[in-house]
Amino acid sequence: MLTAYDPVLSVLPLSAKTLIWLIVFLTTGIFPALIVGIGMKYGGVSDGFISDRTERPIPFFLTFLSYLLCAYLLSCVKLNSFYIAPILGAAASILVILPINYFWKISAHLSGMGGLCGGLFAFAFFYATTPILPLVGLILLSGVLGWARMELKAHTLGQVCCGWLNGFLCVVIGWILFA
Repeated sequence: MLTAYDPVLSVLPLSAKTLIWLIVFLTTGIFPALIVGIGMKYGGVSDGFISDRTERPIPFFLTFLSYLLCAYLLSCVKLNSFYIAPILGAAASILVILPINYFWKISAHLSGMGGLCGGLFAFAFFYATTPILPLVGLILLSGVLGWARMELKAHTLGQVCCGWLNGFLCVVIGWILFA
């Protein structure tokens, strides 16, 4: 989204945008999925949702490291810290989830959705825009995902809400602190 709407990133050549997209996609999408897949193959994780909270620390920690790798690689391509800040905020949300999972199964799915909402909120704040439709869409999608997680008996309402709030706050605070 930033590479399309941001006044600085939108004028980058397609090759630079593609490199940014590739770094973000690999480190925040593919690597975490591979971590879970490898965990399932070798017995450290029983299912793709990591339903058993006792199985979560290693995949979550490796995902945290993957997000830090994303931030590092983006800094290597000389991306301004303003654009790296939400990645660091998302990494922080994973770090917050880690100790909580020892006694309570907070929703990582909703933490991700809260992070997306927080990122859009912070983007709107910094650029003094009002992206109502995308924000409403993300909030509705968050509600649908939260409802699905509760219907699957994967989480309680409290775990879903706390997960969303964790992601939202970590990304917004990350953007404030690191941008």
